[in-house]
Amino acid sequence: MNHYIINFFRKKDKAINKPDEFSGASLENYLELISPDFLCVTNLQNLNKKGFSKNYNLKFDKEKEETLNEIIKSINPDQSDNFFAISKKIIDFIKSGEEILKDVVFQLRFTASLISGLQSSLLLNLAVQMNDSSLGIITVNDVTRIINNQQDMAFNIKWKKKVDLAIDKRITCLENEINNILVPDVRISKREHEILILIAEGKTSKLIAEELFISVKTVSTHRQNLLKKFEANNIYSLIRYI
Repeated sequence: MNHYIINFFRKKDKAINKPDEFSGASLENYLELISPDFLCVTNLQNLNKKGFSKNYNLKFDKEKEETLNEIIKSINPDQSDNFFAISKKIIDFIKSGEEILKDVVFQLRFTASLISGLQSSLLLNLAVQMNDSSLGIITVNDVTRIINNQQDMAFNIKWKKKVDLAIDKRITCLENEINNILVPDVRISKREHEILILIAEGKTSKLIAEELFISVKTVSTHRQNLLKKFEANNIYSLIRYI
């Protein structure tokens, strides 16, 4: 599976003679909105066609090539299997039909060490635009500071909802399948679930204790247990499991 995904992305790292073949007003607007640290563009309906890539701001070790393939090879080993499993699902979904792909953006956040000894949280966006050809735009941004150095993986899909209910259903199904890959097989107690909900509401341990008629110490114990169960560094990263 890993070679399948790497080969898919490696084809996008080759330069093309005319990058403007993949440009246009919609692409320029999208890039202005994203302000990518790294860009890779390819025709998704013809993966053998050479792509265009450019590094704007990502920092690499001197001995590393500034390519998407190098980014993939630098992914945290603990997240590598999930990255490849998710990538394969996205690729297969993209190949399933043009009518689904318009104005869809796939987002995957992961941790990578582009510089030895330094882990960074990176956000990969894959946008698909349908014009005369199927245009895939891959951008990568370093979001380490924005998310306070959270190092868990996260996935999201953005699209125009309620335009076609059948497409909504297919995309939602994919989103659920991928999030099931990311969600650890962990069971939490009813009390722990209650505490997570109250944390999501922005309540402090003191307010939670008052509402549940338990001590602040007990709330703190539940919070620590939750962190251990999910192997998380930040309690707020667990809110997505509610």
